[in-house]
Amino acid sequence: AIASRSLSPEDPYLLANPGVRLLRDYDALLRDPEVEAVYIALPHKLHREWALKALRRHLPVLCEKPAVLAVEEMEEIARVSAREHTYFLEALKTKFSPGMDQLRQDMALLGPLRTIETCFSYDASEERDSFLFDPAQGGALNDLGSYVAGFPLALMSGQAIQNISSELLCQDDGIDLHFHAELTFEGGVTALLDGGIDRDKDRCAVIRGELGAITIPNFHRLTGYEITLEGSPSITRQFPVTGDDMTGEIQALIDDVAAGRIESTRHTHADTLQL
Repeated sequence: AIASRSLSPEDPYLLANPGVRLLRDYDALLRDPEVEAVYIALPHKLHREWALKALRRHLPVLCEKPAVLAVEEMEEIARVSAREHTYFLEALKTKFSPGMDQLRQDMALLGPLRTIETCFSYDASEERDSFLFDPAQGGALNDLGSYVAGFPLALMSGQAIQNISSELLCQDDGIDLHFHAELTFEGGVTALLDGGIDRDKDRCAVIRGELGAITIPNFHRLTGYEITLEGSPSITRQFPVTGDDMTGEIQALIDDVAAGRIESTRHTHADTLQL
């Protein structure tokens, strides 16, 4: 079932899948006894409200990133998830990509790590009426920060951050169009984060070490990368995706709920809080 106030009954997906019901009321979807879990793809500022309503009805939740816009909101969701013993997962699909585990192993080939660079930008100048430009929830950091920060945090899991520096390019109304940040982890690895909704750039991550580099195109939906080591032929890894790039996180929800968990071990509530 889909709850949407704007989706046309003539939408090609609905026409091709006549068994899918279209509802106009979100509460009606949550009350439906046939609904076993919900995916929340609403604009950012509505995530908290509807995630909490679903959890209180004991419906497992897969919630689009960013899960919330403030740490306090995620703390509340984690408390309700625990109290209701009901699953909640932020849909950071990168961490459920089939190549992530191999990438962590391959990082050892680079020797001592130096930097992890992530860049995700696109030109949203023609989308001025979208939530991207709503002062209550918009901006480049809210929309793209989960990808560019979530990737190095996943690779450096367990390493404390010693320093953060950042800068924003903002409009007069406070909407940030572009951001750049540097995270320094204990041990000296620096994550260089870059994102914007005012320019088109290649979406790419590069991990650099003393012995070489790993380049990951479209790192947010990791399906392959190239390893370049000094004095050696380059190595290319490919990870064909079964389904699409959201299949992994959906399967994680199914498996975790079947196992009685209230959070993912791959992307925990604490991970969302840190992000």
